[in-house]
Amino acid sequence: MIKRMTVIIKKRGMKRDDFAKYWLEVHSKKVRKMPGLRRYIINTVKDAEGTKPNYDGIVELWFDDVQAMKRAFSTEEGKATLADEVNFIGKKIVSVVEEHVII
Repeated sequence: MIKRMTVIIKKRGMKRDDFAKYWLEVHSKKVRKMPGLRRYIINTVKDAEGTKPNYDGIVELWFDDVQAMKRAFSTEEGKATLADEVNFIGKKIVSVVEEHVII
């Protein structure tokens, strides 16, 4: 199992609440249609203990392997997912990771 984890910075001028609402209510419906997607987790950043994070969210997309991930993004559903990002994402940093659970 591999994960595609992406750190996301909202579109310039967009309020954080509007960003989260679009991501959770609109964009997520497109992502859920991608074939081969095993798990999908949206993490929205909250200001805590006086910190001001320099990003707005982290998303986790789980696939069986790298080939399954590539296939998913090459489908019409995958292309629609990527095309929709301009509506709420200003910048993103993508990593493909393998999870190692310690506890």
